[in-house]
Amino acid sequence: MSALTSSRPSPARRPSYAAVLRVPHARRTFLAALAARLAYGTVSLSVLLSVTRATGSYAVTGLVMALFGGSAVALMPVRATLVDRYGPRRALPPMAGAYSALLCLLAAQTWRPGAPPTALAVTAALSGCVAPPLGPTMRAVWGRLVDDPALLRRAYSLDGVAEELLFVSGPALVGLLLRFGPPPAGLLLSAVLMLTGTCAFVTSPAVRGTTPSKRQAAGPPGRFPAAPWSRPPAWGSP
Repeated sequence: MSALTSSRPSPARRPSYAAVLRVPHARRTFLAALAARLAYGTVSLSVLLSVTRATGSYAVTGLVMALFGGSAVALMPVRATLVDRYGPRRALPPMAGAYSALLCLLAAQTWRPGAPPTALAVTAALSGCVAPPLGPTMRAVWGRLVDDPALLRRAYSLDGVAEELLFVSGPALVGLLLRFGPPPAGLLLSAVLMLTGTCAFVTSPAVRGTTPSKRQAAGPPGRFPAAPWSRPPAWGSP
């Protein structure tokens, strides 16, 4: 019994979140990814409020939201395949640029009441089509940054906790923004967060050294299944 007890890892020896962030390049890469992923925390409420204000119809709003989320989920494997094939540095910036531009277009369409529902639906669907898979990509980068299994588990824990906080702080941020501007301002904020955060993420040394290869596509034995960032999260997961 004493031998079993002594073989268990002591809680004091478990790595901390601070230890994760002390890994070279981890803090910069993680914070950049969080900035971009915060856009997913602000965009849903911004779309809902903007479309409702512009059309005065909850039915149109529901359709737009369904197309926005549905297109993101349906084409997640396609976007993940692009990241697998070309690497994050080449695949993510065009997606982030297109996504941000479409959010700006949706903001312009909903800035004044009377927007055509068809135009809003098309813009929202296209926006979902190009939403960058930042969450899965960041989790794949963690696997390259951290070699120690215990520290890697702590890194994934930190990532998961931060991800949940984004969906709490995102709507709160939109609510604060509504004190100073109309709902489409939340769409513009989401666009800025996505574009600047993604650019900072892909220029990090941790991501800059990531290149696609046949071995990476197959997945290292016992480490990750094929294409670690191609595992689609539920819609809305950054």
